[in-house]
Amino acid sequence: MPALCAVIWGTALAGLDAHAIGTQRTLVAVGGPTVLLSGLHARLYSYLHAPWRGDRLVQPIPPDEHFIIASRTHRAGWLRSAALGTLAIVLSVASRLDGDPIALGLVADWLVFALIAWATEPFIAAASAWAGRRFPSPSTVRQLQDALGGGWTLREAVVHLYGPALGLGLAMVLALPAQLAIDQAVDGMPAHRGLFGAAVLGVAIAMGLRWLAAPRLYRLGVFEAVPFLAEATKTLAGPAIPDPPPRWLRWLRDPSLRLVVLQFYRLTPVPNVRLIVLAVGTVLAARNPSAPLLVILAATALVWLVPAQALVRSRPVRARLLAPLPTDGSPQVAALALLFAPPLLAFGTVFIRWSAL
Repeated sequence: MPALCAVIWGTALAGLDAHAIGTQRTLVAVGGPTVLLSGLHARLYSYLHAPWRGDRLVQPIPPDEHFIIASRTHRAGWLRSAALGTLAIVLSVASRLDGDPIALGLVADWLVFALIAWATEPFIAAASAWAGRRFPSPSTVRQLQDALGGGWTLREAVVHLYGPALGLGLAMVLALPAQLAIDQAVDGMPAHRGLFGAAVLGVAIAMGLRWLAAPRLYRLGVFEAVPFLAEATKTLAGPAIPDPPPRWLRWLRDPSLRLVVLQFYRLTPVPNVRLIVLAVGTVLAARNPSAPLLVILAATALVWLVPAQALVRSRPVRARLLAPLPTDGSPQVAALALLFAPPLLAFGTVFIRWSAL
């Protein structure tokens, strides 16, 4: 999802007129947070949501060690998302980087926000750990939990509904003075001392949240918040009964082939939506086979193919399950062909349309 958002963001930025400076800066200020928000849950997953976090809380491990281990996973995920965003914005203004200070300013605006977001995101998990506890009834936090949750989930898990967006919003506020200072310097305007001080203060606050506030809040709340979050997750997931298989699966006669396809279908989040997104990208690229739309089509194809990693990881379990059965490797090849069929059909349609033009 961060790759898809980065592609759409970079394509939209590349399509703007070079003289629309205000629109470009607005798109950077809005599109950058969208790229990071699309992968935020995956980056923060190890702090509180991961099942193994609850299993390890019963071990004699200090909470600071839990925070440090989760921070490594977060750092790796942030580097991937930041690299995707940087690549998108650099490619979108690549033709203007040589000698155009506006383009360099856009890249600098994104990098400043990405850096402050790296410092702010662990604070989201830490604040969620602190606010994800059970508070006494007369307290203000308890009243906020009841008011914001509306009974939709456990009151202790309500913070996870609002924390990610509010945390990135805080990062946007902290990065705004530095971005404005960069834009003023690019436009040749004299530096304002107040704005420069606000920029330094924003960076200092972000670093303070990362190195001082986040570890302390996480230490106070992790042991209480994780069990409540796990309970809320299981409650929202419903009973441990899988959804009925799709009707079209009956067309596959081979049981091993049906198993592989059904695993992909159930291990892929919202597979029908992903297929619809790929179909929409195919229609847009076929109607106008331009380079930006082809890039978007490639991104939608990746959105369909990337979940197949879970299918690959489950291959040893599947092999043990199918070992007693008289099957060969043909179902695996057929399943692979079915998996790649939608992207190949999409690019084949666009190629035929492009050849006709």
